[in-house]
Amino acid sequence: AAYVNLGNCSLAKGDAEKAKNYYLVAVDNDPSCIAALYNLGLVHKRLEQYEDALDFFLKLHAIMSSHPPVLYQLAHLHQLVGDIDQAIEWFLQLLSIVPADPSILQKLGEIYDHDNDKQQAYHYHFEAYRYLPSDLRVLDWLGAYYVTHRVPEKAIPFYEKAALMQPHESKWLLLIGSCHRRSGNYQAALNTYKT
Repeated sequence: AAYVNLGNCSLAKGDAEKAKNYYLVAVDNDPSCIAALYNLGLVHKRLEQYEDALDFFLKLHAIMSSHPPVLYQLAHLHQLVGDIDQAIEWFLQLLSIVPADPSILQKLGEIYDHDNDKQQAYHYHFEAYRYLPSDLRVLDWLGAYYVTHRVPEKAIPFYEKAALMQPHESKWLLLIGSCHRRSGNYQAALNTYKT
């Protein structure tokens, strides 16, 4: 525990290499030290040594198979190394444990969007919206989805919510006006542009 604390202090000071060495000593003393293994994974991730980070989180997964933070790290690391199928698998496993987490749902939507599976991307973004209707990234994505699919009137409520949350951000009003214009409601578009 002392070496883990020394590692934490080094990490707080910004010395990731020194922290890594302390965590390694802690693991040498106790190979099942969960805090040291987890922190080693995080340090390797911070140092962009993703394969090494994966090794430590996989060791942790063998000890704690359904621990959400470990599953998240495994999913995110697979995403960082470009193994999208594995990332999706880990995120889905995480979602089975915490089914109402909007950040995981949004992350899955983002991955599917990047992978050009718009149907799955829409599904997960909309689920994220159901649980957290104030996430600007999700509101923006859903609005853009409807505009892209030529149903701009369905995008308006998402952009209106975003405009309520960021009243000084002109982007949202411009998007609302554009949606009105695209749907043929020119007077509403003009009124929106004037505000």
